[in-house]
Amino acid sequence: MPEQPAPAAPPPLLLGQDAARDEFLRSCRGGRLHHGWLLTGSRGVGKAAFAGIAARALLHGGVPQTAADLDVPADAPSARLIDTGAHPDLCLLTRGFNEKTGKKRNDITIDDVRAMQERFAQTAAMDGWRVCLIDSIDDMNNNSINSLLKILEEPNEQTIFFIVCHNPGLVPPTIHSRCRTLAFRKLPPETLRDIIGAHLARTEAEISEESIAAAAFLADGSAGRAVQILETDGLALYQEMLGLLAGLPRLDGEALHKLSDRFIAQNATPEQFDMFCHLLTGWLHRLIGAKVAGRVFAPVYEQETELPARMAADPIRYVGLWEHITQSAHETRRLGLDKKQAVLDWFARAADIAREAA
Repeated sequence: MPEQPAPAAPPPLLLGQDAARDEFLRSCRGGRLHHGWLLTGSRGVGKAAFAGIAARALLHGGVPQTAADLDVPADAPSARLIDTGAHPDLCLLTRGFNEKTGKKRNDITIDDVRAMQERFAQTAAMDGWRVCLIDSIDDMNNNSINSLLKILEEPNEQTIFFIVCHNPGLVPPTIHSRCRTLAFRKLPPETLRDIIGAHLARTEAEISEESIAAAAFLADGSAGRAVQILETDGLALYQEMLGLLAGLPRLDGEALHKLSDRFIAQNATPEQFDMFCHLLTGWLHRLIGAKVAGRVFAPVYEQETELPARMAADPIRYVGLWEHITQSAHETRRLGLDKKQAVLDWFARAADIAREAA
């Protein structure tokens, strides 16, 4: 019996970003497509998904003119090559794996950029467009960014770069000046629920409506984050966090060490730490916003309803804590610092603030 082809992978899902899509299509219809696109916005709002959709269209039928042109059949030959990572004219730059540790590297290196440059110096294998998708420029170091800049200054014909960017303020002006910016907005909760529903239909997972609504709220406009919250037990992690906050200014040492130990366990992933950082800074951001604006704090669970009243310190103190955690989390990820010690420090500072206000 002849071998059956593998089932086609579903195309990337993108909802709620019509403005960014339409701006790109207007540029396509303008006659000369810009070679560099900086896709900006919060994590998980659809930047990489759009880059994948646009890449499929370019490699399938050339420059798209309408939204329908972006809808490439999953069983198209070019789509199959993309889905299996075998398309010769598509290059994906992302953090690779460290062969010694078996874990992802901290950044995209200059060697990664040079390998892409050598590959694209050759004629397109399929006599069409060549596409480089960088996910993300936030993961590039100074050397790799400088190497990318040289390529953007003198791009090859019919070569396009889609550069995912979570923090545009940190991108050098020289990169900004050589790219067109395509902004992706945060998604409203109703759109997030639609995306979660579509994802669950694909995976055949069963999750309660209450959990879907909670994940959509906590995701802060990010579809990727909403799905991650549900798939990595983020709601349970959030409730653990609330339990610790409810005890302030007293710290439950056993519970705090149990929570922080998960980020240094042998099976720990960077995504777990990122998730916790998002949940904690997001909660503080809501607390600060409610205190400054004099509005009612919006709880996700009943157990957090009374927390804002108990955390009665000057909002400026919590702004300082939010800033410290945000900066500390960034340095911990970039420099490979001890995640457990970072979490212990954050809660110790929160306890100090609550103690002073008591």
